[in-house]
Amino acid sequence: MELQKVKLVIFDFDGVFTNNSVYISEHGIESVRCNRSDGLGISRLKSLKIPVYIVSTESNIVVSVRAKKLNIPVIQNVKDKAEAVIKICNDLGIKLENTIFVGNDINDIPAF
Repeated sequence: MELQKVKLVIFDFDGVFTNNSVYISEHGIESVRCNRSDGLGISRLKSLKIPVYIVSTESNIVVSVRAKKLNIPVIQNVKDKAEAVIKICNDLGIKLENTIFVGNDINDIPAF
């Protein structure tokens, strides 16, 4: 796809914003490691008026906290990512062919 045709970018979270690892404390508290450079990339997209979303199968506070920090919408507990991508596109009036989905796992394939 030519970059000037991109009107929307949707990201998975685990393995995209993280290194796909999880840290669990002895108290059962979960945390992940994110890269601050992602924030710069997100800022660049937003400066071009390109909406950015996170769509995650997980329902986890760490996803919400990172999305809030990046000031982007997040949809969690998604069973069908392709359906979620289509809904976001429809809600925003953006064609699928002008949308990029970034994922890293087998459950992302339908969204691609």
